Amino acid sequence: MLAVLAAVALGACASLGPRGSVPEVLSLAPYLDGELGAAVRASTPQGTPAAYSGFQLLHDGPHALDARLAVIDAARRSLDLQYYIFACDSSGRQVMRALRAAARRGVRVRLLLDDLNLGEAEDALLRIGSMAGFEVRLFNPLPARGGSVASRIVRSVHELRRINHRMHNKLLIADGVVSISGGRNVADEYFMRAKNENFIDMDVLAAGAVVPQQAAVFDSYWNSEHSYPITALRPPAPPAGAARGPVAALDLVPGERDAFGNWPLRYQIAMRMLDLVWARAQVLADPPEKVRGRAAGPLVSDRIQALAAGARSELFIGSPYFVPRREDIDVLRRVRQRGVEVTLVTNAAGATDEPLVHARYVVYRDVMLDLGVNLYEMSPQLTARFNTLGSFMASRGSLHSKLAAVDERWFYVGSMNFDRRSALLNTESGLLIDSPTLVSRFMELVHADKLRSAYHVSRDERGRTRWTEYGLDGRETVLPEEPNMDWMRKAASWFWLQLVDEDWL
Repeated sequence: MLAVLAAVALGACASLGPRGSVPEVLSLAPYLDGELGAAVRASTPQGTPAAYSGFQLLHDGPHALDARLAVIDAARRSLDLQYYIFACDSSGRQVMRALRAAARRGVRVRLLLDDLNLGEAEDALLRIGSMAGFEVRLFNPLPARGGSVASRIVRSVHELRRINHRMHNKLLIADGVVSISGGRNVADEYFMRAKNENFIDMDVLAAGAVVPQQAAVFDSYWNSEHSYPITALRPPAPPAGAARGPVAALDLVPGERDAFGNWPLRYQIAMRMLDLVWARAQVLADPPEKVRGRAAGPLVSDRIQALAAGARSELFIGSPYFVPRREDIDVLRRVRQRGVEVTLVTNAAGATDEPLVHARYVVYRDVMLDLGVNLYEMSPQLTARFNTLGSFMASRGSLHSKLAAVDERWFYVGSMNFDRRSALLNTESGLLIDSPTLVSRFMELVHADKLRSAYHVSRDERGRTRWTEYGLDGRETVLPEEPNMDWMRKAASWFWLQLVDEDWL
């Protein structure tokens, strides 16, 4: 707070320059004669309805990165990417190098990023965005350029109401025929390559009817008044040369299958045998105008709330952050009264990367237990112990997946956390898929772990909250106090919660 006051007093606040005249650019028609188009055609069963789409879940981090690189390498006409975070680490540089190679062979590349977390990637993006056929745009940019996230926010604090809204969407579309969407950003920790912390996450590869719909959503963001060409914010850089810094090799062993038994996607493309589950689906996306509070129609959070309200037997929710609205609690109360089994998996105190959000979640933890929700909190110690959700080695494991499964039929995967920020402030997107087969595959992954990577939170006979963990031998250990939560952390969380609006969490 003192830093903010000092910045204002010294007149350090930056101003956002004019966007300038930016021509509207739309997605190219699907390119069916390329390698990706051929693979999709060969993998589509005869008689598949035109309204259906094919889906493949991407759980394993290394396979998820390989999938992105594989479709970028195979693209021949167009690549459209939209991300909240695009880091300048080994994974980010590897993707940038693949995009640069695509542009050099004549592929049109459009890269749309949220502006908040650019950091040192901004210089690299200026260089690569100077190439012919390669354009970079930043969504809802901060006036201040350069420096840490904190310093940029301080120097942009006079526009806090605007910049508090962020574009949280994640999407990659190649040749207009395949897409990858879900919870992952582009950074090492989303692909099991970081030393200190790695995320448990979920993406979905899609082909068919949903891809043109996703392309239309991308166009609405790309052409939005809130999207600025990066060159309108900083002078153009010299043309891109060689990639800077080392680029790590993929962590895949040739031929290694993922948790669902799938080969790496580049082999599936080469063999023209994509392992796709075909089903009807809906593309869910907030309009870009949400950043100005002018969104019309149901938002992603409204659609998922309605999905949950219609549950008849089972509702499974996975979200790294859980700060429900009053109407969300009312929905859970009603479905529980109907006898629906509700399971919620989120992060424990030791796994969360947002301690303040966890502190607010604690308030609603008791509400969930009162409703009879099956509650699990992901533990970094337990994920490392069992390694069924990924090989974490010495790193901390943390949940980042945003998904829901309803009645062994509906499956949602996307960018939306089940919290106030996703519902009210950030733009979000996702896919709602009507597929018992896909739900079954996902639940097989859950059953393989048996949720042993998480604490089971419940109450004892005296109504006191307890945390149960399971050993390799199956024995239970009951913890009467919340793990990794001491009095100093509780005090710090309480202090900051007095200053931060719950709707920002």
